[in-house]
Amino acid sequence: MKKILFILNALLGVVLALTPFVLFPVCGPMPNGKYMMCHYSGIFITGMGALIVVLSLLALWGHRKRWVAPLSGVLSIVAALLSYLVPMRIVVIGNKATMGWECGLCKAADMVCHTATMPTVTVLVSALVLVNVVALIHGFVGRGR
Repeated sequence: MKKILFILNALLGVVLALTPFVLFPVCGPMPNGKYMMCHYSGIFITGMGALIVVLSLLALWGHRKRWVAPLSGVLSIVAALLSYLVPMRIVVIGNKATMGWECGLCKAADMVCHTATMPTVTVLVSALVLVNVVALIHGFVGRGR
């Protein structure tokens, strides 16, 4: 059961990593060649998806050590939640004035990042959190036997 949850977690991480630029691409560059905030959010989401895949593989390969799977689950939940919180600007990363870039979504609600990318990311984040919570519960309940 645990292996299935780790594999499912890794697959969801791959889909999360592919969402912003392959499956449901964020907005492209503006006419002046610069990128909007959603581009940088896409980079962040891709990184968090890749991190979730790495954590899942570590948990799958290091399943004999008791601390690897719970740590992987907790860190995967944090990475998944950040994939939602950063683009929604609940957790702010970057500063356009000083750094030249920042994460977030475009101002117009009809842009692709609002209509396609973030709804998909929201579903994936919910699924990742659910899978990891189930894996954590299964891991702690299974230890009692």
